[in-house]
Amino acid sequence: MFSAGKRRGGRIRQSSFLVFNQQFLTLIHAGLPILTALELLLKRQKDVSLKAVLDNVRERVKGGESLSDAFAAQNMFPRMYTTTLMAGEKSGNMEEVLSRYIAFQRVAMTFRKKLLVSLVYPTLLVSVVLILVVFLVTYVVPEFAKLFDNLGAKLPTITVFMLTIGIAAQKYAVFVLFGLVGIAFLIWRWKNTDRGRNASTRCCLECQCWATFG
Repeated sequence: MFSAGKRRGGRIRQSSFLVFNQQFLTLIHAGLPILTALELLLKRQKDVSLKAVLDNVRERVKGGESLSDAFAAQNMFPRMYTTTLMAGEKSGNMEEVLSRYIAFQRVAMTFRKKLLVSLVYPTLLVSVVLILVVFLVTYVVPEFAKLFDNLGAKLPTITVFMLTIGIAAQKYAVFVLFGLVGIAFLIWRWKNTDRGRNASTRCCLECQCWATFG
């Protein structure tokens, strides 16, 4: 949800950000000025990371910057959010555009939770299968290779190929493990970028639409 740019106070939780937007919308709907609403929410904010960011946003707005520019300067909010604020400022209808963003934010969070829950069982199943395959290839197959070598038996080409793979896997297993860890780390970093978050959100929305409309 948030980019890996310069951060003040650490990572902001999506749930805290959603609650802030809901409360912010309520105060604006009640007729409070943006700066007053920010000051009230800052005093009541319990999330330390978000509070540090809001404090900087408030100071920027007090100094004359627009709300969208103040949030964009934090380098940790989605472009969709800052663009939404800018649209509200330009059109003079902050309530409507912010309410639409909140609706989108709720949908995205709900779909993401559903997707994560639905992936738990397949992930466990694939992990168990991979562990079994690695065990067979790195331990069982090399043991068979030693047995066949002692017997001096002539083996089919496919069997020789599998034995070669097993011996190579046993020899380079550590490097393969480091490679997989590196790939997983790169995927995790990519998911924290704007492009990765947008792709994940689109994937969630497409999955939901497919499940709804078949």
